[in-house]
Amino acid sequence: MPLFPQKYFSLIFIFLINSYSYAQRSDIKFERISINEGLSQNNVTSIVQDRRGFMWFGTLDGLNKFDGYTFKIYKHLPSDPNSLSANTISTIFADKSDNLWIGTMAAGLNKLNFRTEQFTRYQHEPDNEQSISGNRIRAILEDRSGNLWIGTRDGGLNVLEGVTGTFYNFKNDPGNRYSLSDDHVRALLEDRAGNLWIGTHVGGLNLIIRNHDHKIDPDAVKFFRFQHNPENSKSLSNNHVEAIFEDSQENLWIGTYGGGLDKLVNFKSHKPANSLNSKATFYDDVEVIHFELDPQNVSSLNNNFVEAIFEDHTGTLWVGTAQGGLNRFDPQTETFISYQYEPGNPNSLSYDNIEAIAEDRSGNLWIGTWGGGLNKVDRKGKKFSYFGNDPDDPNSLCYNYVRTIAEDPSRYLWVGTTGGGLDRFDRTSGRVLHVRKDPERPNSLSSDDVRAICFDRQGYLWVGTYGGGLNKSDAPFSRSANSFSNRIRFKHYLHNSDDPGSLSNDFVWSIYEDKHGNIWVGTNEGLNKFDAITKSFKHYQHDPDNSNSISHNIARIMYQDSQDRFWVGTYHGLNRFDPLTETFIRYTNDPANPQSLSNNSVVTIFEDASGIIWIGTMGGGLNRFDPESKTFTHFLEKDGLPNTFVHSILGDNDGNLWLSSNKGLSKFNPLNPAGKRFRNYDVNDGLQSNEFNVGAVYQNSRGEMFFGGINGFNSFFPEQVIDSSYRPAVAITGFKIFNEEMNYGKMPDYIEEIELSYKQNFFSFEFAALDFTNSQKNQYAYMMEGFDPDWIYSGDRRFASYTNLDPGEYIFHVKGSNNDGLWNNEGTSVKLTISPPFWGTWWFRGLAVISTVAFLLLIYQNRVSSLKKGKVAQERFSKRLIEMQEKERKRIASELHDSLGQNLLVMKNSVDQYINTHPEGNKLVELTELSSMASESINEVREISYNLHPHQIDRLGLTKAVKSSINKISKSTSIHFSSDIDEMNSLFSKESDIHIFRIIQEGMNNLVRHANATEAEILVKSKGDLLNIVIKDNGSGFDFKSHTSPDSKDEGFGLTGISERVKILKGEFVVDSSENGTTLNIKIPV
Repeated sequence: MPLFPQKYFSLIFIFLINSYSYAQRSDIKFERISINEGLSQNNVTSIVQDRRGFMWFGTLDGLNKFDGYTFKIYKHLPSDPNSLSANTISTIFADKSDNLWIGTMAAGLNKLNFRTEQFTRYQHEPDNEQSISGNRIRAILEDRSGNLWIGTRDGGLNVLEGVTGTFYNFKNDPGNRYSLSDDHVRALLEDRAGNLWIGTHVGGLNLIIRNHDHKIDPDAVKFFRFQHNPENSKSLSNNHVEAIFEDSQENLWIGTYGGGLDKLVNFKSHKPANSLNSKATFYDDVEVIHFELDPQNVSSLNNNFVEAIFEDHTGTLWVGTAQGGLNRFDPQTETFISYQYEPGNPNSLSYDNIEAIAEDRSGNLWIGTWGGGLNKVDRKGKKFSYFGNDPDDPNSLCYNYVRTIAEDPSRYLWVGTTGGGLDRFDRTSGRVLHVRKDPERPNSLSSDDVRAICFDRQGYLWVGTYGGGLNKSDAPFSRSANSFSNRIRFKHYLHNSDDPGSLSNDFVWSIYEDKHGNIWVGTNEGLNKFDAITKSFKHYQHDPDNSNSISHNIARIMYQDSQDRFWVGTYHGLNRFDPLTETFIRYTNDPANPQSLSNNSVVTIFEDASGIIWIGTMGGGLNRFDPESKTFTHFLEKDGLPNTFVHSILGDNDGNLWLSSNKGLSKFNPLNPAGKRFRNYDVNDGLQSNEFNVGAVYQNSRGEMFFGGINGFNSFFPEQVIDSSYRPAVAITGFKIFNEEMNYGKMPDYIEEIELSYKQNFFSFEFAALDFTNSQKNQYAYMMEGFDPDWIYSGDRRFASYTNLDPGEYIFHVKGSNNDGLWNNEGTSVKLTISPPFWGTWWFRGLAVISTVAFLLLIYQNRVSSLKKGKVAQERFSKRLIEMQEKERKRIASELHDSLGQNLLVMKNSVDQYINTHPEGNKLVELTELSSMASESINEVREISYNLHPHQIDRLGLTKAVKSSINKISKSTSIHFSSDIDEMNSLFSKESDIHIFRIIQEGMNNLVRHANATEAEILVKSKGDLLNIVIKDNGSGFDFKSHTSPDSKDEGFGLTGISERVKILKGEFVVDSSENGTTLNIKIPV
C-alpha cells in the first residue's frame, strides 16, 4: 500500500490540471543527482545541511550524507539497536547541539549523534505517558529555547522539553476550541517573535503564542485556529496545510494541498498578540492573498497542491508543487515563473513532484523530488549564459557548431554555424529566425557552412561561407528595419577562374571592414580587398620569390590597430600590411630567437588599451608583441594558460584579456604577478564545452562578450563574472590503512587523534572541501607536519597517502578551495601518533641505559637517601624542639599564673582590704601605690603567661584567640590593621591550633618590629581542604634570602620559626618582599 494514500489519491486531478502547457524558462540549469550518482533512492523527502557543512538527504530507503563527491548511506540494521529505526524517512532536522533528528514514516523518531555516529530511538510506548505519542513523524522543529517540537500523523503534536528532557503531547479535544485542531500535523514553523505555527491535515492552521519561557507548561498552551471558511475570503484557502514559511519581509506563506498558496501579509511578528486571547480564530486580524492555478494565465501558480516553500539568499521565493514542478515568485508583478521536467533536456527539472527545497551556505538551491532524486541549482549568479540547439524548440540554435557571431544595428544577434546556416536571435522575445540555403531560391544563402559574418557601416550583411563564397545582403539592416523574415536576398561573390577580379577562392575564413570602409576577405587562396565601385576584388597572395608578399595564402584573421596598422594572421606567421607600398612585413617563428613569434599559425589578434598587440596561435599559446621593440613575450601552460591553442581574444574595461581555447575560457590580467595572471573557466562553470572555435567571437557596444564553440555559444558581461566569496569548510572524510576503511566509532571529521603501530606503515586520508557548487573544481593542499617540508598542492585530488613514516608524533593538515579558487587556509587537522617497535621504545632504550649505569645510579641513590634521612631527622628534631619549647612555655606559664600570679593577687587583695578598713591610715598613699604596683605585676605576669602559652585558645577557641591577638597588637602600635578571619575552630588538632596561632602571632610581631609600615592586613580564609593565611604590609621590605641565611644575625626576623611550624603542618610558605611592602602567604592543608 502506498505510504501516503490519501495524498496521492489526488494525482488524477493534478494531472488533469497540468494538462495546460505552461511556458518554460531555461534561465537556470538544474543539475540532477539520482541513484546513478550514489543516492540511496530517488524519493527525496527532506534536505538539511549540518553545522560542519555536510548535506543530508532523507529518502524512502535510508539516510544519505553527501560531501560533494560520494554518499554515505545509513540504514536500519535489525541486529543493531543503535542503527536507524527504519529506512522510510519522512523528515530530518539538524539542531543547535550538533544532533540530527530523523522522523520516519512509521518507526518513530531518531537522534543521530554526529560524534558517536549512533542513533537513539524515541518510539511510542502505550504504557508510558511520557513517551512520544505516535511513530508516524511528519515534522520536526527546534525552537529558540531548545525545545524540540514533533508533529505526528496520528498522535498530534509533541514537544521534547530541552530543560527536563520530557515529552509533552497535545491533541485535539472536540470540547475545547483552544486545543489542537487536528491530530495529523503536517508542518511546523517558529516565527521571528517566537510563536509556533502548526499546519494540519484537515484542521487548517494553528498558532501557539509563546511567552519565551524555556519550560513548557502544557496546561497553559492555547491553540488559535485559522481555517477555511467558504463565506470568508480572508480565511485559509484550504484546511490541508503542507508547508509554512516566513519570508525576510515577515510575510507568512501557507502552502495548501488543493487550495494553492496563501500569503498572510499583515500578521507581523512584532504585532501584539493580546487581541487573540478572546477568541480562537483571527480572521479579522489577517489579510490573506490567495495564489491559485489559473489555466488561462501562464504566469499563475502552476499547481494548487503546494508541497514546499523556501526563500533563498537573494530574497527569491520558491514554491514546490505536486506534479506541477517548481515555481519562482516575482514579488513586483506577483506572478510565477514555472520550471518543469522537459523530455530531452538534461538541464531541466528531473521530476515535477517537489517534496523539499533548501539552500546550502554557498548559495546552491537543492530540490528534492518524489521519484526524480535531487536537483541542484547554482543561485550565486550565473557566470555565463548559454545558447544551444534543442531539437524540440524551434526558437533555439539551429546547429551547435558555432563559427561566427555578430550583432546588427537593431541589436539582433546573428550566429553562423557549420551546417546550420545563419540564426538571427531576438533576445527580447526569445524568437529565432533561421536563414538557410534554399535550392528553390537562387538568391538565398549560398551555403549553410557559415564561417564569417560582418555588418558594414551602411548596415549590409556580409556572410563568408566555406565553399559557397561570399554573400552580401541586397538591402542594409538598420535600427528601423525590424521585419522578422528569413527570406533575405543575397548577392553571391564566387571565384571565377576566367575573371581576375573575382573572389580568389570560395572558401572564406574571415571578413573585416577597416576604418576607411574597405571590406577585406580572407580565403584559402589569399587576402581579398573589395572595390565597392567596380564590385571586384584585388588579390594579395603569397609569392615564394617575394619576401614582401603575404607569408601564406590562408588568411585567418585581419585586424586594424589604433595606429592604423593593418595586421593579417596566417598559417605561416603574422603580417603587417603597408597600404602605401602594398607590401607586407612578416613576423615568424625563429627557433634560435626566444623573442620571436612562438608559433606561425596565427588565428586571433587584439590590441589592448596600452597599444600592446596580443596574438593567439594554434599551439604556441599567447604572444605579447611590443611594436616598439618588435619582440614577442610568450605565455604558455607553465604560466597558467590551460591550453596553447588560443582561438580568440577580447578585452574588458578593467584591462583583462579574455581568451578562448581548447580547454575553456581564460581571464588574463597581464599586470598580476606570475602565477596569478590566469583565471580559467571550463564546462563545469556553464561553458558550452571546453572546446571553442576560431573566429566565433564578438563584443557588442555594451561590453557584452560572445564566444562560440562546438556545442553552442556563451554570452556574458565581464564585470558580472564574479567569483564566489564563500570559503568552504574542509573535512576529513575517510582514513584507510592498507586501503581498508577504518572505523573509530565516530565520524571521520570528528576524529582528533589517530594512533598507529609501526606495522601500519601504509595509510591514507580522504578529505573534501564542502562547497557543492562545482565540487570537481575544488582544489586541495595537504601537509604532514613533522614529515613534509611544505604544503603539497594536489589540485582536485582529494586524498593523501603515506608509507613508512618513522615512529613519532605528526599532525596532518589539509586545506581546500571553492570551485573559484578561493582558499580556506585554516582547513582542518588531525594528530597522528605512530608507536615504535619494542626495541625502539623509550622504555627499552631507557632500560639499556639504566643497565649500563646501574652502579652509578645506585651510589647516587644511596647518597640521596642519606641526605633525605638527614633532612627528615632535622625536621623531626625541629618538630621535637618546638614541641619541647611549647611544653616548657606551658609549664612556665602555668607556674607564673598559678603560683606567682596567685601570690600577687592575694597580696593585692590584702592591701586593698586594709585600705578599705583604714581609710584614714597613716600609710594610705604608700599602700595605694603598692596596690597599683601589684596590679601592674599581675597584668605583666598574665601577659608573660599569655605569650608563653595562649590560654585563650582553650577558653575562646582559635578564631577568637587570633582576633583578640590582632586587636591587642593593633592597639599597641600606630600601624593601622585590617583583618578578615574565617571560622577555624574544629578544623585542626589543639597542637595544630597553637602552631597556627604562633604563625600569625610571630608574623604580626615581625611586622610591628621591622616593617616600618603604616598599613597592614591579616587575611585567614578557609576554602575546601585548605587554610590560606596572608599577612601583608606597605613597609620598606627586606631581602628574604639574606635574612634567612645561616650567617644572618637577626634570625630571619622570626621567619625561621614560622617556616618550621609550616613544615610541621605540611603547608607552604611564600615570602614576597619589595620596597613597596612584604606579603607572607601561608597555605595549610586542613
